[in-house]
Amino acid sequence: MWKSRIIGLGYVLGLVAAGALILGPIAARVDYMIGFVLIGAALVLGIIAVLCGLIGVLWSLLSSPRDELGRSFRTLIIAALVVLIPVLMVVPGVQKGYPPIHDITTDMDNPPQFVAVLPLRQGLNSTDYSAKFVGEGMGGADSGKHYSDVQKDHFPDIQPVVLPVAMEDAYAKALAAAQAQGWEIVEEAPNTGRIEATATTMWMGFKDDVVIRLLSEGAMQTRIDVRSTSRVGMGDMGANALRVRAYLAALQG
Repeated sequence: MWKSRIIGLGYVLGLVAAGALILGPIAARVDYMIGFVLIGAALVLGIIAVLCGLIGVLWSLLSSPRDELGRSFRTLIIAALVVLIPVLMVVPGVQKGYPPIHDITTDMDNPPQFVAVLPLRQGLNSTDYSAKFVGEGMGGADSGKHYSDVQKDHFPDIQPVVLPVAMEDAYAKALAAAQAQGWEIVEEAPNTGRIEATATTMWMGFKDDVVIRLLSEGAMQTRIDVRSTSRVGMGDMGANALRVRAYLAALQG
């Protein structure tokens, strides 16, 4: 009787966890905290379900009859998949040691400024780069540091790109590269050398904003700076840095 109850509990918890894992990314598009809570709940319930499934498998193998073995394996498989998905999403970022920052720029002294996307960010993360510091007690050795110092330590390769072409041609290439990333172009301002766009993450649907600034450095040379910042959250698990790197590589490709 107890074996059947444990296996049944695990099976139900596994299904509930799977539902929470599916609803998490959907809810995150409305309120990111609700999304995180659902995914956290899915992880906890999934772990409990895995334990129930393991108990059921071992109990069925070591006792007779083995009538619950099939249901035990189904419970274990469902629960393991539920646990595995969020773990695979988080563990690589943790292993790579990404710092708890969410704003990356190629020009830390004079970062490109957002204009068109500001109405979309009201009540969300500030775009005031000068006021961005890692929270005390967060990020270990990076705790309390300004984002610029943290970026220099972790992403020293993120630098401006200088193209040996005139401003007009550089702008066309910069816009095409932004469109090729799959970003939603919010504003094109060729007269001021600015492009603003929004990138949406695949799983959770988080929206990060990007601004591209072009500056002429002579008749046949144009400097391109990029800035990518998240609308919500403290850290980004390296998402903005990876986005900027991919864009810079596309510009030089």
